[in-house]
Amino acid sequence: MVEFEELPQEGTEGLRQRGTGGETSDNFIDLTSAQDGKLRKKILEEGKGEPIGKHKAVKVHYTGSFPDGKVFDSSKNRGPLEFNVGMNQVILGWDLGIASMKVGEKAILICDPDFAYGRSGAGGVIPPNATLHFEVELLDANEASSSGIGMVLALLLMLFVLAILFATMLHDPDEFFRRFPFN
Repeated sequence: MVEFEELPQEGTEGLRQRGTGGETSDNFIDLTSAQDGKLRKKILEEGKGEPIGKHKAVKVHYTGSFPDGKVFDSSKNRGPLEFNVGMNQVILGWDLGIASMKVGEKAILICDPDFAYGRSGAGGVIPPNATLHFEVELLDANEASSSGIGMVLALLLMLFVLAILFATMLHDPDEFFRRFPFN
């Protein structure tokens, strides 16, 4: 596991010697549009090609820890995690951070609570207002399947048709059963 550097929770202005691309003096890149240090990335190993962007189906290995280095979760023993980037399936810090990565890249993401689990925390494991560190390796990225969206649209269409049929039956049962005999 990578040893994480203890970084201040607040007052990151001192770390931020603005360079190109929001790079800080500790080689972390500020990924936020506000350049406020709430989502930072440090590349450990370069990937290939271009950053993957949003709406990709990805496969990642990760280890999540608190700023003190205590690990709270890891995919290493159970296999890679697969999800679609930019579709709110993971925390915002992952959606933005992984979208900025290249396939094969290994990086550390530091997610302020606003980009992690916020004031709620998660599952009794992550306390409220926790800053989280993730070592992430992007193993693969492909176009995200739209089949999930297609299934939702098909279900909505089916519910709409059923609602019309039900309304017709309530309004004029004789006409309904004349049109749709159930014999």
